[in-house]
Amino acid sequence: MTGGHVLNGFHEVIYTQEVKDQIEKIKQDNKNKKEEDQKILWRVSSTLFSQIRQNVLLKPIGHFANAESNKKYPPIMTRDQVAKELQDISLMAL
Repeated sequence: MTGGHVLNGFHEVIYTQEVKDQIEKIKQDNKNKKEEDQKILWRVSSTLFSQIRQNVLLKPIGHFANAESNKKYPPIMTRDQVAKELQDISLMAL
């Protein structure tokens, strides 16, 4: 809808050896402490997903609609775009 002006987000969690070592150290330290003195090992993540109705035609709109964006992002029904994304990440067979 924005002709590539706003792109989808990318989420990545990095779990390095340094992080793993720190977690193991905290676990070991916690063994020698009372429960109320132990460090808590938890992570909070908040994700928001939304989806447009399946029968909506997606295409660049407003000032985002120009010859270049219309060529790069041809009109596609929402249901077809969702199916393509699911195929691309191997969650739906062709």
